[in-house]
Amino acid sequence: MKLGKHISRVALALLLAALMTAVGLPLAAHAEVDDVFESGKLIYIITQEGDDTVFGTVTAMFNEKFDPDTVTFLTVPNRVSNGNKTYTVTAIDNNAFAGCTSLATLDLSACQSLTSIGMSALIDCEKLTSIQIPCGFDKGLFAVSGVAPNGDNFTIEYASIGGEGGGPSSVTVVSSGTFTYSHNWVKDSNDCHKCVHCQATQAHDWQLNDANNAEHICKVCAATAKHTWEADAQDATQHKCTACQTAEKHYGGTPDCEGKADCAACGTEYQAGPVGQHQWTVVPASIGTTTARYECPVCPKTKDAEIGM
Repeated sequence: MKLGKHISRVALALLLAALMTAVGLPLAAHAEVDDVFESGKLIYIITQEGDDTVFGTVTAMFNEKFDPDTVTFLTVPNRVSNGNKTYTVTAIDNNAFAGCTSLATLDLSACQSLTSIGMSALIDCEKLTSIQIPCGFDKGLFAVSGVAPNGDNFTIEYASIGGEGGGPSSVTVVSSGTFTYSHNWVKDSNDCHKCVHCQATQAHDWQLNDANNAEHICKVCAATAKHTWEADAQDATQHKCTACQTAEKHYGGTPDCEGKADCAACGTEYQAGPVGQHQWTVVPASIGTTTARYECPVCPKTKDAEIGM
């Protein structure tokens, strides 16, 4: 038979929470060490109360209101809120996800503060093939969890009590999977961001900032920068940002007698108004034997032409 999940602590805590709710006591206001609250498919046991300057801490485990045989994906956050209080997840409890036989992916990628993964926390998770962890995560935390790390791979142990003929208990490896890593990116420069764990760098991935169309924002680290415009080779009426490829029509500048102006953003000459007509006047000092220079008194354009044209 499979090892049963250790649920007495969870059941007692949930019963307490139900009683408090039944008599109208808000959990957030009266929360203290060993109280529990639930959020989605997880429940949390308070291990330390916080205050106005320091977050409290909690231990996470599976919420048995959900059928463990149907859950395929679980995410453990770095922090979780209960009412007006916020807690940091520092531990995964003993037997926390034991028996979640359909669990395929466990996302721990946000767990920057995790310091403990409890005994048999992942035992009998026979279909688990992917565990997502932060870059630099200590995989030694899985030592007693039922997951056996081997580099970027792991195996899952299926535990049984009592071998054939009443022999000693045995452990059999029944599945394997891989770790995938998530970097924690922060802005490093105007051109790239870096991982706070491994110092890897990566170029920004820019897109238009919907909150401020005058700039772009990095999809990964949320760094922002002003657009850098250049003429659009495919459309003479507009310019494009060299970083995020946002395009807009040319604008600004003072139109000349032909209706042309220099774009205020990229400096490209464009048709800003209707085509007019220059009022050419010869520059006397330029008159030569066959040519003279003409200038338009309305705009700064000049031309050289044969005398009499």
